Amino acid sequence: GGHALADRSGGMQHNLYFLPLPQGQGRLRPVMTTSKEKMPMIRAPNDAQRREDAWQRFYRIAPRPTACPYCRGLRICWDGSSVRSASLRAGDATRFIPRIPQRRAKCGACRRSWIVRPPGLVAHKHYQLCVVAKAVSDYLFGEGATQARIAGEHDCSERTVGRWLRWTGATAEPAALQRKILEVAVSPIVPALPKISSLARKARTAARRQMVTRAAQILSLMEVLAAALGLEPPGLRGVIERVLRDRATIATYARPLIPELAR
Repeated sequence: GGHALADRSGGMQHNLYFLPLPQGQGRLRPVMTTSKEKMPMIRAPNDAQRREDAWQRFYRIAPRPTACPYCRGLRICWDGSSVRSASLRAGDATRFIPRIPQRRAKCGACRRSWIVRPPGLVAHKHYQLCVVAKAVSDYLFGEGATQARIAGEHDCSERTVGRWLRWTGATAEPAALQRKILEVAVSPIVPALPKISSLARKARTAARRQMVTRAAQILSLMEVLAAALGLEPPGLRGVIERVLRDRATIATYARPLIPELAR
């Protein structure tokens, strides 16, 4: 009997088993076993076409908002539209979507307007979270990965990869994610985090090491929390989409911390 959780570390698979303790000494005791079977990297589902179709359809059928997000006024009307672009992960490639129409709503009371975005389209980010999660995961845990290589594989710049690393680590507090995992997981155990590949080469300064390690913590804990909640991978996308919903001013590069994931 007991419960098992899998973990990735240096291309090895580590299975953490929790076996019952003798009566009066607690509920579970951990036993770590290791096998040479390689664990897969985070894989973004090949759902780019499905999402694009859903975004186009949402523009045609989007319901008019019932209340203003600023003043809670009820006199809402449509106020034109705008077009934006986005990039999604489609299998092993990054797919550019040049035209995503979005409706704009306006409040008759306070006269403010806002974009009614389709579900799953993150505001203020051209590269959607499936791309960010895959790039950060590949860089942190991929053998021999460099920012230049990851940038080439995801059709972005090296600077963008570095910005994703910093942003990922700043979206949440590790302790808050661990508490949420314990609240929703069947077995109240948080698994050990995977080992960063070639950490000494990727982080030559103490500040860089702290930033890279924090990104790995948050990314891994997001995967665990998403699995516990039954959300589809990648966990970074699933958890943040579930928490943010239609709030456009949270989890931006300027304000990355998500309040619900910080306490």
